[in-house]
Amino acid sequence: MNSSFLKRIADSKLTIAIARKTGLRKALRELYFRMAGPKDNVLQMSLGGLTARFRVHTAEEWRILESFGGGEAPVLERVLSRLPEGAAVYDVGANVGLYTVFLALKAGPGGTVASFEPDSKNYLHLVENVNLNGLETVTCVPSALGEEAGEGKLAQGDIIGNYSLLTKPEPGLRYTSVTIVSGDVYAEEKGLPVPYLLKIDVEGFEFAVLRGLRRTLRDESCRAVLIEVHPYLLPSGVTAEMVIAELRSAGFDGQETFERPRDFHAFMWKTDKAHA
Repeated sequence: MNSSFLKRIADSKLTIAIARKTGLRKALRELYFRMAGPKDNVLQMSLGGLTARFRVHTAEEWRILESFGGGEAPVLERVLSRLPEGAAVYDVGANVGLYTVFLALKAGPGGTVASFEPDSKNYLHLVENVNLNGLETVTCVPSALGEEAGEGKLAQGDIIGNYSLLTKPEPGLRYTSVTIVSGDVYAEEKGLPVPYLLKIDVEGFEFAVLRGLRRTLRDESCRAVLIEVHPYLLPSGVTAEMVIAELRSAGFDGQETFERPRDFHAFMWKTDKAHA
């Protein structure tokens, strides 16, 4: 059966409505994945003149990756356009490596990427995708970043990306213990280069990540930050405005915002106005 025909059926409003009512949506997605998924379960994707490959394990993973994280292609492409070859990058909340792989390809053999992913399954898939693309410049770290070192409880949902250290209790969530490290302390201990770019997607834990990277953010070699801000997941007493203000206080005075229904991406950079 033609895969495009299957895709039209699977994505139709009627099919989705029936699947939701009968509780078969997940089962139907998996059936469609087995029948029409990418060859050898390897998805090839292109963006900004770069081509990457990703090992796909489930229908949900296929859906999220194929849609560039649910519509983030313009965001990633914008960041890639400003990333110079040979740059150092930190990917905080790397998940299965969508950003990591493309950023490493753009930075090239002279660059480096340190990817932080505390969820054990996502971490294994991250390593798998890094190896699949032959990226020897990427270091994968099975830890979360925060303000201080310690241990946290990571909430895990059924949808890729629903992993948060701050998610409020909801039905269907599981919790697992993960290691938290301070970005500044870890970078100093491991001798990591100061990143030209920081990408942060940590589902509500973003303010703590920034606080743990204060020294790094204020370094003149750190030039740009892409951060996904989740106002509805931020802890009590922390606002989206505080997250942006933390970056502005570190010298990131240029900003481009990509709005979404419940959250937004802020791409911020240092314009050196103070030294003009």
